[in-house]
Amino acid sequence: MTNIGILGAVNTDKVIILRSFISIARRNEDIIKIIKTDFGEKRPYKETMTIHPNRVVFRDIKKKQNHGLYAPLGDSSRAVTSMGNIALSRISREIIAVFAADRPLESQFYFFKDLRFFPKTIYVCFTGCDRIDAASRETLIRDLKSDVAKFFEEININIGDYFTVPGENSTYPIFGGILYIAGVSNSINTYAGESEYIRSLRNIRFTTQAPFTKKVPKNRDIEQNEEKGTIDIKEKKKNNRMNEKKIKL
Repeated sequence: MTNIGILGAVNTDKVIILRSFISIARRNEDIIKIIKTDFGEKRPYKETMTIHPNRVVFRDIKKKQNHGLYAPLGDSSRAVTSMGNIALSRISREIIAVFAADRPLESQFYFFKDLRFFPKTIYVCFTGCDRIDAASRETLIRDLKSDVAKFFEEININIGDYFTVPGENSTYPIFGGILYIAGVSNSINTYAGESEYIRSLRNIRFTTQAPFTKKVPKNRDIEQNEEKGTIDIKEKKKNNRMNEKKIKL
């Protein structure tokens, strides 16, 4: 299993990356299958002292392997959030550093200065590219790549590749990039046609609760089985006890 951390400062559209990934994955279920989603941090009424990472678990149909995408809070001013980001950077085998292209980079670099663990090579994604004037977009993204590469070079981190969201004018679209990083695809631009679909997502209003999360009834002890479905453990134990009594008789 490959854990991929999608890390970035506050308001860098990390959740949009996950939700776009889910939407496109639903159109490619012969390749991958969404197993579980968790967008706990987007529920404002839920009081908590712990970090709730946005998470998507998907399965490589061909290789029969599960992979996890994690996009936690970016507010490093909260100690518990900062600790959660540091812990996630440690357990992530791969990291996608996310930057908002329409905001100053200097303030976003502070987020990564607090992280202590990085792979030797990471990937970079620029979001909000559609909010930049089309005439200067290509030049600005080129300058952003140069500044980000210089920042990570100072801490001896290499950049494997760059992505942009939405997918237009990008080196490679983010969906194909994630599948390549997870080892699902051998080519980073296999899904280059995704950009039109991502552009169509702009007018979609995402709800605060993940629409694909299955609700489990409360106060029920159940066992999840991917192939056989849901099995009631209490019923299973009851049947086992009845079989034992029959054997004794």
